[in-house]
Amino acid sequence: MYIEISRELVTYAEHDNRDALEMLQRLALAVKYQKHIVFAGIRLLDRILNLESLDDLTKSQYRKIRNRYATIGNVVRKLDFRAVVLMSGENCRTKRRILINSAKAEKLEVYEECHLLTENLQDGEFFDYLVKEYTKKLGTSSSFCYMPQMGGGSTIAKVYKMEIEKGQHFCLSILDSDKRYPKCGKGDTYSLLKKVDKDKYLGDKDGSDGQYAFNCSYYVMDELRELENLIPHEVLKTMSDIKDTPLMQMSFDMSYHDMKDGLLARKVNIGDYQTYLDGLFSFDQSIVENIDFCAAYRQQCCSCKEDFDKDCGKWKIVEGLGSNIMKMVLETAKDAMKQTDFSKLSASQQKEWENIGKKVFEWCCFLDLGIS
Repeated sequence: MYIEISRELVTYAEHDNRDALEMLQRLALAVKYQKHIVFAGIRLLDRILNLESLDDLTKSQYRKIRNRYATIGNVVRKLDFRAVVLMSGENCRTKRRILINSAKAEKLEVYEECHLLTENLQDGEFFDYLVKEYTKKLGTSSSFCYMPQMGGGSTIAKVYKMEIEKGQHFCLSILDSDKRYPKCGKGDTYSLLKKVDKDKYLGDKDGSDGQYAFNCSYYVMDELRELENLIPHEVLKTMSDIKDTPLMQMSFDMSYHDMKDGLLARKVNIGDYQTYLDGLFSFDQSIVENIDFCAAYRQQCCSCKEDFDKDCGKWKIVEGLGSNIMKMVLETAKDAMKQTDFSKLSASQQKEWENIGKKVFEWCCFLDLGIS
Protein backbone atom coordinates (compact mmCIF):
# COMPACT_ATOMS: atom_id res chain seq x y z
CA MET A 1 0.00 0.00 0.00
CA TYR A 2 1.10 3.55 -0.63
CA ILE A 3 1.56 5.09 2.84
CA GLU A 4 2.10 8.84 2.92
CA ILE A 5 3.88 10.51 5.82
CA SER A 6 2.20 13.79 6.77
CA ARG A 7 3.83 17.03 7.82
CA GLU A 8 1.93 16.72 11.11
CA LEU A 9 3.59 13.40 11.93
CA VAL A 10 7.08 14.77 11.31
CA THR A 11 6.39 17.91 13.37
CA TYR A 12 5.26 15.83 16.33
CA ALA A 13 8.37 13.65 15.96
CA GLU A 14 10.57 16.76 16.03
CA HIS A 15 9.01 17.50 19.42
CA ASP A 16 9.95 13.98 20.58
CA ASN A 17 6.38 12.72 20.64
CA ARG A 18 6.63 9.01 21.44
CA ASP A 19 3.74 7.90 19.20
CA ALA A 20 5.11 9.82 16.22
CA LEU A 21 8.63 8.46 16.64
CA GLU A 22 7.40 4.89 17.06
CA MET A 23 5.30 5.20 13.91
CA LEU A 24 8.31 6.44 11.93
CA GLN A 25 10.28 3.46 13.21
CA ARG A 26 7.52 1.03 12.19
CA LEU A 27 7.25 2.63 8.75
CA ALA A 28 11.01 2.24 8.33
CA LEU A 29 10.58 -1.50 8.93
CA ALA A 30 7.87 -1.59 6.24
CA VAL A 31 10.47 -0.21 3.83
CA LYS A 32 13.22 -2.53 5.03
CA TYR A 33 11.12 -5.68 4.69
CA GLN A 34 9.42 -4.54 1.48
CA LYS A 35 5.82 -4.62 2.68
CA HIS A 36 4.47 -1.24 1.52
CA ILE A 37 5.44 1.92 -0.37
CA VAL A 38 6.30 4.60 2.19
CA PHE A 39 6.70 8.11 0.83
CA ALA A 40 6.94 11.77 1.78
CA GLY A 41 7.99 15.06 0.24
CA ILE A 42 11.70 15.88 -0.11
CA ARG A 43 11.64 18.46 2.68
CA LEU A 44 9.85 16.08 5.05
CA LEU A 45 12.38 13.35 4.30
CA ASP A 46 15.22 15.74 5.06
CA ARG A 47 13.56 16.67 8.36
CA ILE A 48 13.21 12.98 9.23
CA LEU A 49 16.88 12.39 8.44
CA ASN A 50 17.78 15.21 10.82
CA LEU A 51 15.84 13.76 13.76
CA GLU A 52 18.27 13.06 16.60
CA SER A 53 15.75 10.73 18.25
CA LEU A 54 15.91 8.21 15.39
CA ASP A 55 18.73 5.66 15.23
CA ASP A 56 20.95 5.28 12.19
CA LEU A 57 19.34 2.03 11.03
CA THR A 58 15.92 3.70 10.92
CA LYS A 59 17.30 6.72 9.10
CA SER A 60 18.98 4.47 6.55
CA GLN A 61 15.53 3.36 5.33
CA TYR A 62 14.40 6.96 4.83
CA ARG A 63 17.67 7.67 3.05
CA LYS A 64 16.75 4.92 0.57
CA ILE A 65 13.44 6.67 -0.06
CA ARG A 66 15.27 9.99 -0.50
CA ASN A 67 17.70 8.46 -2.98
CA ARG A 68 14.91 6.84 -5.03
CA TYR A 69 12.55 9.80 -4.77
CA ALA A 70 11.87 10.18 -8.49
CA THR A 71 11.28 6.45 -9.00
CA ILE A 72 8.85 6.18 -6.10
CA GLY A 73 7.12 9.40 -7.05
CA ASN A 74 6.50 8.08 -10.55
CA VAL A 75 4.67 5.07 -9.06
CA VAL A 76 2.58 6.80 -6.40
CA ARG A 77 1.35 9.43 -8.87
CA LYS A 78 -0.47 6.60 -10.66
CA LEU A 79 -2.27 5.37 -7.55
CA ASP A 80 -5.77 6.54 -6.65
CA PHE A 81 -5.69 5.15 -3.11
CA ARG A 82 -3.36 5.81 -0.21
CA ALA A 83 -3.01 5.73 3.56
CA VAL A 84 -2.05 8.99 5.26
CA VAL A 85 -0.33 8.86 8.66
CA LEU A 86 -1.36 11.72 10.93
CA MET A 87 -1.44 12.65 14.60
CA SER A 88 -5.06 13.76 14.89
CA GLY A 89 -8.60 12.70 14.05
CA GLU A 90 -10.15 9.23 13.98
CA ASN A 91 -8.74 6.18 12.27
CA CYS A 92 -11.03 5.65 9.30
CA ARG A 93 -11.32 4.58 5.67
CA THR A 94 -12.93 6.81 3.07
CA LYS A 95 -13.39 6.19 -0.63
CA ARG A 96 -9.83 7.09 -1.63
CA ARG A 97 -7.88 7.27 1.60
CA ILE A 98 -7.13 5.60 4.89
CA LEU A 99 -6.54 8.13 7.67
CA ILE A 100 -4.34 6.86 10.49
CA ASN A 101 -3.91 8.68 13.77
CA SER A 102 -0.60 7.35 15.10
CA ALA A 103 -1.68 8.00 18.67
CA LYS A 104 -4.69 5.70 18.17
CA ALA A 105 -3.06 3.03 16.02
CA GLU A 106 -0.50 1.56 18.39
CA LYS A 107 -1.55 -1.99 17.42
CA LEU A 108 -1.18 -1.47 13.67
CA GLU A 109 1.75 -3.49 12.34
CA VAL A 110 2.51 -1.47 9.23
CA TYR A 111 5.67 -3.52 8.79
CA GLU A 112 3.54 -6.57 7.92
CA GLU A 113 2.02 -7.24 4.50
CA CYS A 114 -1.68 -6.82 3.82
CA HIS A 115 -3.88 -9.82 4.58
CA LEU A 116 -5.77 -10.95 1.46
CA LEU A 117 -8.99 -12.59 2.61
CA THR A 118 -10.70 -14.86 0.09
CA GLU A 119 -13.06 -17.83 0.15
CA ASN A 120 -10.24 -20.25 -0.78
CA LEU A 121 -6.48 -19.99 -0.32
CA GLN A 122 -5.88 -20.70 -4.01
CA ASP A 123 -7.86 -17.59 -4.99
CA GLY A 124 -4.92 -15.33 -4.25
CA GLU A 125 -2.70 -17.31 -6.60
CA PHE A 126 -5.17 -16.65 -9.40
CA PHE A 127 -5.40 -12.95 -8.52
CA ASP A 128 -1.66 -12.68 -9.13
CA TYR A 129 -2.39 -12.87 -12.86
CA LEU A 130 -4.96 -10.07 -12.60
CA VAL A 131 -2.58 -7.81 -10.68
CA LYS A 132 0.25 -8.39 -13.16
CA GLU A 133 -2.09 -7.54 -16.03
CA TYR A 134 -3.12 -4.35 -14.21
CA THR A 135 0.46 -3.24 -13.49
CA LYS A 136 1.34 -3.85 -17.13
CA LYS A 137 -1.47 -1.50 -18.14
CA LEU A 138 -0.44 0.98 -15.44
CA GLY A 139 3.14 0.94 -16.70
CA THR A 140 4.85 0.36 -13.38
CA SER A 141 7.51 -2.03 -12.16
CA SER A 142 6.19 -2.00 -8.60
CA SER A 143 5.70 -5.39 -6.96
CA PHE A 144 3.03 -6.64 -4.58
CA CYS A 145 2.84 -8.97 -1.60
CA TYR A 146 0.18 -10.25 0.77
CA MET A 147 -0.57 -12.87 3.39
CA PRO A 148 -3.35 -15.18 2.15
CA GLN A 149 -6.26 -15.68 4.52
CA MET A 150 -9.21 -18.02 4.00
CA GLY A 151 -12.78 -17.74 5.19
CA GLY A 152 -15.16 -19.81 3.09
CA GLY A 153 -18.87 -19.02 3.19
CA SER A 154 -20.13 -17.23 6.31
CA THR A 155 -16.72 -17.65 7.97
CA ILE A 156 -15.27 -14.89 5.81
CA ALA A 157 -17.40 -12.27 7.59
CA LYS A 158 -16.22 -13.57 10.97
CA VAL A 159 -12.56 -13.35 9.92
CA TYR A 160 -13.15 -9.85 8.52
CA LYS A 161 -14.74 -8.75 11.80
CA MET A 162 -11.78 -10.18 13.73
CA GLU A 163 -9.36 -8.21 11.54
CA ILE A 164 -11.30 -5.02 12.20
CA GLU A 165 -11.44 -5.54 15.95
CA LYS A 166 -7.76 -6.44 16.28
CA GLY A 167 -6.63 -3.50 14.15
CA GLN A 168 -3.24 -5.15 13.62
CA HIS A 169 -3.09 -5.50 9.85
CA PHE A 170 -4.42 -4.07 6.66
CA CYS A 171 -6.92 -6.59 5.30
CA LEU A 172 -8.58 -6.75 1.90
CA SER A 173 -11.34 -9.21 1.06
CA ILE A 174 -12.35 -10.19 -2.48
CA LEU A 175 -15.82 -11.74 -2.75
CA ASP A 176 -17.87 -13.66 -5.28
CA SER A 177 -21.17 -12.00 -6.14
CA ASP A 178 -23.03 -15.35 -6.31
CA LYS A 179 -25.40 -13.64 -8.75
CA ARG A 180 -27.35 -15.97 -11.07
CA TYR A 181 -28.26 -13.24 -13.59
CA PRO A 182 -27.45 -9.52 -14.09
CA LYS A 183 -30.28 -8.02 -12.01
CA CYS A 184 -30.09 -10.66 -9.30
CA GLY A 185 -29.14 -9.62 -5.78
CA LYS A 186 -25.74 -10.58 -4.42
CA GLY A 187 -25.33 -13.61 -2.17
CA ASP A 188 -25.39 -14.17 1.58
CA THR A 189 -21.60 -14.05 1.98
CA TYR A 190 -21.51 -10.49 0.65
CA SER A 191 -24.51 -9.45 2.78
CA LEU A 192 -22.88 -10.74 5.96
CA LEU A 193 -19.54 -9.06 5.29
CA LYS A 194 -21.18 -5.80 4.22
CA LYS A 195 -23.08 -5.71 7.52
CA VAL A 196 -19.88 -6.25 9.49
CA ASP A 197 -18.20 -3.43 7.56
CA LYS A 198 -21.18 -1.09 7.97
CA ASP A 199 -21.45 -1.83 11.70
CA LYS A 200 -18.07 -0.10 12.06
CA TYR A 201 -19.27 3.01 10.22
CA LEU A 202 -18.23 6.18 12.00
CA GLY A 203 -20.12 8.84 10.06
CA ASP A 204 -23.60 10.27 10.50
CA LYS A 205 -24.94 8.82 7.26
CA ASP A 206 -24.04 6.16 4.76
CA GLY A 207 -22.28 7.23 1.60
CA SER A 208 -19.53 6.50 -0.89
CA ASP A 209 -17.06 8.54 1.18
CA GLY A 210 -18.22 7.39 4.59
CA GLN A 211 -15.80 6.75 7.43
CA TYR A 212 -15.48 2.98 7.77
CA ALA A 213 -13.10 0.76 9.74
CA PHE A 214 -9.69 2.03 8.73
CA ASN A 215 -7.68 -1.16 8.28
CA CYS A 216 -10.09 -3.29 6.22
CA SER A 217 -11.90 -3.09 2.91
CA TYR A 218 -13.54 -5.41 0.41
CA TYR A 219 -14.46 -5.77 -3.22
CA VAL A 220 -17.35 -7.84 -4.53
CA MET A 221 -17.72 -8.76 -8.17
CA ASP A 222 -20.84 -7.49 -9.92
CA GLU A 223 -20.58 -8.54 -13.55
CA LEU A 224 -19.55 -12.14 -12.90
CA ARG A 225 -20.90 -14.85 -10.63
CA GLU A 226 -17.73 -16.08 -8.96
CA LEU A 227 -13.99 -16.53 -9.28
CA GLU A 228 -14.25 -19.35 -11.83
CA ASN A 229 -16.03 -16.99 -14.24
CA LEU A 230 -12.81 -14.97 -14.41
CA ILE A 231 -10.94 -17.81 -16.10
CA PRO A 232 -10.27 -16.89 -19.75
CA HIS A 233 -12.12 -19.20 -22.14
CA GLU A 234 -9.01 -19.27 -24.33
CA VAL A 235 -7.15 -20.82 -21.40
CA LEU A 236 -9.84 -23.44 -20.82
CA LYS A 237 -9.61 -24.43 -24.48
CA THR A 238 -5.93 -25.29 -24.05
CA MET A 239 -6.62 -27.83 -21.31
CA SER A 240 -6.85 -31.43 -22.57
CA ASP A 241 -9.32 -32.49 -19.86
CA ILE A 242 -11.57 -29.49 -20.45
CA LYS A 243 -11.55 -28.47 -24.10
CA ASP A 244 -13.78 -31.34 -25.28
CA THR A 245 -16.38 -31.10 -22.52
CA PRO A 246 -20.00 -30.32 -23.54
CA LEU A 247 -19.82 -26.85 -22.00
CA MET A 248 -16.79 -25.83 -24.06
CA GLN A 249 -18.63 -26.79 -27.26
CA MET A 250 -21.26 -24.16 -26.51
CA SER A 251 -21.12 -20.44 -27.19
CA PHE A 252 -23.04 -18.18 -24.81
CA ASP A 253 -22.37 -15.49 -22.22
CA MET A 254 -21.03 -17.46 -19.25
CA SER A 255 -20.77 -14.46 -16.92
CA TYR A 256 -23.32 -15.88 -14.47
CA HIS A 257 -23.11 -19.55 -15.35
CA ASP A 258 -22.06 -21.88 -12.53
CA MET A 259 -18.77 -23.00 -14.04
CA LYS A 260 -18.31 -25.70 -11.40
CA ASP A 261 -21.72 -27.36 -11.02
CA GLY A 262 -23.46 -26.22 -14.19
CA LEU A 263 -27.14 -25.33 -14.43
CA LEU A 264 -28.92 -27.60 -11.96
CA ALA A 265 -32.61 -28.32 -12.50
CA ARG A 266 -33.39 -27.65 -8.85
CA LYS A 267 -32.04 -24.09 -9.16
CA VAL A 268 -34.51 -23.07 -11.87
CA ASN A 269 -37.70 -21.27 -10.89
CA ILE A 270 -40.42 -19.27 -12.62
CA GLY A 271 -39.67 -15.55 -12.83
CA ASP A 272 -36.76 -13.33 -13.83
CA TYR A 273 -34.21 -16.15 -13.67
CA GLN A 274 -36.22 -18.33 -16.03
CA THR A 275 -36.68 -15.42 -18.44
CA TYR A 276 -32.94 -14.74 -18.37
CA LEU A 277 -32.08 -18.40 -18.99
CA ASP A 278 -34.59 -18.71 -21.85
CA GLY A 279 -32.93 -15.80 -23.60
CA LEU A 280 -29.41 -16.98 -22.81
CA PHE A 281 -29.98 -20.44 -24.30
CA SER A 282 -32.30 -19.42 -27.11
CA PHE A 283 -29.86 -20.99 -29.57
CA ASP A 284 -30.90 -24.47 -28.34
CA GLN A 285 -34.63 -25.10 -28.09
CA SER A 286 -34.17 -28.37 -26.19
CA ILE A 287 -32.37 -26.53 -23.36
CA VAL A 288 -35.11 -23.91 -23.23
CA GLU A 289 -37.77 -26.62 -23.03
CA ASN A 290 -35.95 -28.29 -20.16
CA ILE A 291 -35.65 -24.96 -18.33
CA ASP A 292 -39.35 -24.21 -18.75
CA PHE A 293 -40.33 -27.73 -17.70
CA CYS A 294 -38.25 -27.58 -14.52
CA ALA A 295 -39.54 -24.12 -13.63
CA ALA A 296 -43.17 -25.23 -14.05
CA TYR A 297 -42.60 -28.52 -12.24
CA ARG A 298 -40.91 -26.76 -9.35
CA GLN A 299 -43.83 -24.36 -9.01
CA GLN A 300 -46.24 -27.30 -8.88
CA CYS A 301 -44.09 -28.93 -6.20
CA CYS A 302 -43.60 -25.78 -4.16
CA SER A 303 -45.34 -27.40 -1.18
CA CYS A 304 -43.17 -30.49 -1.37
CA LYS A 305 -39.65 -29.24 -2.11
CA GLU A 306 -38.12 -32.54 -0.95
CA ASP A 307 -39.95 -34.40 -3.73
CA PHE A 308 -38.74 -31.93 -6.35
CA ASP A 309 -35.14 -32.14 -5.16
CA LYS A 310 -35.38 -35.93 -5.09
CA ASP A 311 -36.73 -36.08 -8.63
CA CYS A 312 -34.59 -33.36 -10.22
CA GLY A 313 -31.92 -32.44 -7.69
CA LYS A 314 -28.94 -33.95 -9.52
CA TRP A 315 -30.09 -33.31 -13.08
CA LYS A 316 -27.87 -30.85 -14.93
CA ILE A 317 -29.61 -29.03 -17.74
CA VAL A 318 -26.26 -27.57 -18.80
CA GLU A 319 -22.96 -29.05 -17.65
CA GLY A 320 -20.26 -27.40 -15.57
CA LEU A 321 -16.53 -28.13 -15.41
CA GLY A 322 -16.35 -29.63 -11.93
CA SER A 323 -15.49 -28.33 -8.48
CA ASN A 324 -11.73 -28.58 -9.10
CA ILE A 325 -11.61 -26.42 -12.22
CA MET A 326 -9.67 -23.58 -10.54
CA LYS A 327 -7.16 -26.01 -9.06
CA MET A 328 -6.70 -27.59 -12.49
CA VAL A 329 -6.10 -24.21 -14.13
CA LEU A 330 -3.50 -23.20 -11.54
CA GLU A 331 -1.70 -26.53 -11.78
CA THR A 332 -1.81 -27.29 -15.50
CA ALA A 333 -2.42 -24.04 -17.37
CA LYS A 334 0.16 -21.66 -15.90
CA ASP A 335 1.80 -20.95 -19.25
CA ALA A 336 -1.56 -20.27 -20.89
CA MET A 337 -2.52 -17.92 -18.04
CA LYS A 338 0.75 -16.00 -18.42
CA GLN A 339 0.00 -15.52 -22.12
CA THR A 340 -3.58 -14.33 -21.60
CA ASP A 341 -4.65 -11.86 -24.27
CA PHE A 342 -6.67 -9.29 -22.33
CA SER A 343 -8.44 -8.15 -25.51
CA LYS A 344 -9.95 -11.62 -25.95
CA LEU A 345 -11.66 -11.62 -22.56
CA SER A 346 -15.37 -10.89 -22.50
CA ALA A 347 -16.38 -7.33 -21.58
CA SER A 348 -17.48 -8.52 -18.12
CA GLN A 349 -14.23 -10.37 -17.57
CA GLN A 350 -12.18 -7.36 -18.64
CA LYS A 351 -13.98 -5.11 -16.18
CA GLU A 352 -13.61 -7.50 -13.26
CA TRP A 353 -9.98 -8.34 -14.10
CA GLU A 354 -9.16 -4.65 -14.03
CA ASN A 355 -11.19 -3.84 -10.91
CA ILE A 356 -9.78 -6.71 -8.87
CA GLY A 357 -6.24 -6.18 -10.17
CA LYS A 358 -6.44 -2.49 -9.24
CA LYS A 359 -7.87 -3.11 -5.77
CA VAL A 360 -5.37 -5.81 -4.82
CA PHE A 361 -2.45 -3.80 -6.18
CA GLU A 362 -3.45 -0.66 -4.28
CA TRP A 363 -3.58 -2.56 -0.98
CA CYS A 364 -0.58 -4.83 -1.55
CA CYS A 365 1.99 -2.85 -3.54
CA PHE A 366 5.58 -2.27 -2.50
CA LEU A 367 8.86 -1.20 -4.08
CA ASP A 368 12.11 -3.11 -3.83
CA LEU A 369 14.57 -0.60 -2.41
CA GLY A 370 16.90 -3.30 -1.16
CA ILE A 371 16.87 -5.10 2.18
CA SER A 372 19.46 -3.53 4.44
